[in-house]
Amino acid sequence: MKKNKTVEYGKYGLLFLIPFFLVFLVFQLYPLLYTFYNSFIYSAKNGRYVTETVGLGNFTNYVFAKTGSEFWQSLMVTVVLWILNFIPQILLALLLAAWFTDIKIKLKGSGIYKVIMYMPNIITAATIAVLFYGMFEVNGPITTIFKDLGWCDKGGILNHGWASLIIIAFIQFWMWYGNTMIVLCAGILGINPSLYEAASVDGASSNSSSSRLHFHC
Repeated sequence: MKKNKTVEYGKYGLLFLIPFFLVFLVFQLYPLLYTFYNSFIYSAKNGRYVTETVGLGNFTNYVFAKTGSEFWQSLMVTVVLWILNFIPQILLALLLAAWFTDIKIKLKGSGIYKVIMYMPNIITAATIAVLFYGMFEVNGPITTIFKDLGWCDKGGILNHGWASLIIIAFIQFWMWYGNTMIVLCAGILGINPSLYEAASVDGASSNSSSSRLHFHC
């Protein structure tokens, strides 16, 4: 009796990953490690960098010296920016992923919606930066509207630090929520359908918050 020939698709996925790892090793990992190495052997003196073994001196001087306040301020801004960007991004992406993968809804044209939502991610960051700067500069259209409404002064929106922070967080959110949605969709579709069947038999449903999914080994 002739056996059916099976195709192993996993190996093709590994082949497609090779270009990514090559680019990552050459253009990202190596510069990162080399920069970290230089931080131990270079120091600034009289406005010039000199070669000397300083160990962790550059790090301790920046964190604990008089200029340390800049470090903690930068850290606080980074945390706030992450909260304003990532939390709404993951919530919206998870909601959309659950919507697009729900077999009961069967949304028509979901592929088109996914492409539209993913498009901001393929636009270069420099292009988006120029676009938003043009809208929010002193004489930009959005700034002009805000001035007419009395919501900002003549200096413009970007003259306020908190406003710039919110705009940057929105840009990050808008650029990456589509990519996060695609990743979550792939993860949901990778779940074994038998788990859904077992959950349905146990009485679980998407509309019941009190239902539990029991796994039997």
